[in-house]
Amino acid sequence: MFNLLLNNAITHICEGKGTGTVIEAVSGGEERTGYMRYGLMIFAFLGLLLISGVSLAQNDNIAALNTAMERTYQAIEKAKDVVGKSNSERAKYLLEVAIRLQEHADQLRKSERFGSVAQAGKYTFSAREKALRAIAIARQATENEDYILRRLERTDDLIRRIEEKAGPDTPDKIMLILDTARKKQQRAVELFRNRRFKMALQLTMQVEKSLEKIIEQVGGYVKTRKRFESLQGRYYTLLDRIETGGFGDDAKTGTLIERAESLCAEAEKLADNGAIARAEKTMQKAVEILLRIAENQKEPGKIKRALEHLKRRADILKEKIDASGYRQAGKLHQNAVEHLEKASALYQEGNYESAATQLQAARQILARVEKLLEK
Repeated sequence: MFNLLLNNAITHICEGKGTGTVIEAVSGGEERTGYMRYGLMIFAFLGLLLISGVSLAQNDNIAALNTAMERTYQAIEKAKDVVGKSNSERAKYLLEVAIRLQEHADQLRKSERFGSVAQAGKYTFSAREKALRAIAIARQATENEDYILRRLERTDDLIRRIEEKAGPDTPDKIMLILDTARKKQQRAVELFRNRRFKMALQLTMQVEKSLEKIIEQVGGYVKTRKRFESLQGRYYTLLDRIETGGFGDDAKTGTLIERAESLCAEAEKLADNGAIARAEKTMQKAVEILLRIAENQKEPGKIKRALEHLKRRADILKEKIDASGYRQAGKLHQNAVEHLEKASALYQEGNYESAATQLQAARQILARVEKLLEK
């Protein structure tokens, strides 16, 4: 509308009804005066139009400023809530700056000085920017704080796991590392409570790294300890069985038992001193000796049963030979009986290996006798 009126006024002047007509009528008496009055009216009208346009533009700027400041107020209120929860000093500082800038923008908005609206707009925009940065920093600080807290909790859990695995007989070297880790972790927790987050994170990470080195040692130690205790129990069970069976009386077996007992004593001493891996190996040797003795204990029973069986078999075949009069079968039968007699004597002496050899020879001969009788 303003542009249309201005164009009409300019056109009116250009057509000779405005300024140009006044100039041409300077020498013209009353006609000249009339034209001058008309020209002044035109200029006055144009001035009013210009003033009206400026006023309208000013109103538009104030409305835009009010909207901008309202958005800034909202950002500041949000920042107060977020920053208050994070306790970030940097975020608090930015929020304070934003509040001061916004207050200054409000003062400029209320003043009537030339250009105050534009200046207020600059201040409120800067205030909003500071408030939004404060929100971002506060949120990041909260995330960092939560992360550090999780790392502290993870290290605490690692310490507990090692303590559960490590018993009173855990080597002093491992216990010293564990004790040092506990003290450092306590210091890391104190740093966190004092909001010295970076130092707390660095220290707890150092503790976690040192614990990772010994957790495998502790875990391996515990497993080895269990294997040693299992071997120890097996050793004493075997020894009791051997002594109860009365097979430790002969010289050879007695020597083996003495060797086993020596190894057992050595293994137990190593275990007491924390050398659990060496203790396990030594105890394993002691158990193997007793296993060989126990295995030998089984042989007498086997030999005795085999000897009795073959004697009965030989007696049955003797009756068949006497009935048939088969002399060749009789000679073989006599040979088999001689092997059985030797096996019986060796058994009585405790020479079970040789006795087993004689029994095998007698078994083969009796089998040949049976085939001859069948023919």
